[in-house]
Amino acid sequence: MLKIGQTDNTIAKQFVRLKRFMKWAADRGYHANAKYQRLTWQRHDPEILTLTREEVAAIEGLSLPEGGYLDNARALFLLACYTGLRYSDLVSIRPEHLKGQLLRLTMQKTRETVVVPLTDRPWPWCSGSSPAGCGSSPTKSSTSTSKNSAS
Repeated sequence: MLKIGQTDNTIAKQFVRLKRFMKWAADRGYHANAKYQRLTWQRHDPEILTLTREEVAAIEGLSLPEGGYLDNARALFLLACYTGLRYSDLVSIRPEHLKGQLLRLTMQKTRETVVVPLTDRPWPWCSGSSPAGCGSSPTKSSTSTSKNSAS
């Protein structure tokens, strides 16, 4: 599995699934082999990469053609940096999610409702200077970050 690019944590998760299946099969009499119980794989804490304030400022200050796909990708990336939201949540932002200085929405992946306090910082890259301008058209937002899009 390492040869095909799997991380240690992914391999460990697959071992857990395999052992669970083997136990299920043994409990139902499909096999009597218990050697699978000794299978192990060491998990490792993943390296967490973060940007410095200077790196974020450098991305903000990049000279890009206004309104192009790179400008849109930068806007969404910076919005993600400032809010901590996933891309799928960013492109689902609608005006009804805004409650004063708070952004309240249900996250796509976890289905949990989150409340994000807003500052003036992330919105200059969005149309209308609000988060709703960044996600008002999810189809356009998701396709305009691609170089090959017809925007």
